Amino acid sequence: MAANYPAMLRTAMQVQGAAAATWLNLAGRAQKFALQELTGLARAGAAPLLAGRNDRQTACEDALWTGYMAHQQCLRALTGASRLSLLVFLNELDQRRGPRPMPPEGRRQ
Repeated sequence: MAANYPAMLRTAMQVQGAAAATWLNLAGRAQKFALQELTGLARAGAAPLLAGRNDRQTACEDALWTGYMAHQQCLRALTGASRLSLLVFLNELDQRRGPRPMPPEGRRQ
């Protein structure tokens, strides 16, 4: 079997482009997620300071609970990043390669 260097180079370029696009996509998603979580934590952290004397205890408990939930969300995001990155990578690679012809019905591989 003869080596097809232009096809190998084209595939390598497609894979590198898909990897770079995946990294940018995940970095954007992580930045958006971090901004949302930090905004929520800032609001929850400021709530006890803005609450009246009678509601301060409840506001402190809510701030602690919100911090706990934010920590849980961060852990969920970290564990799901590998699956998401694989799906995004495969999608980017498919977009770069274009549609593939289907084999004829009688000839399945």
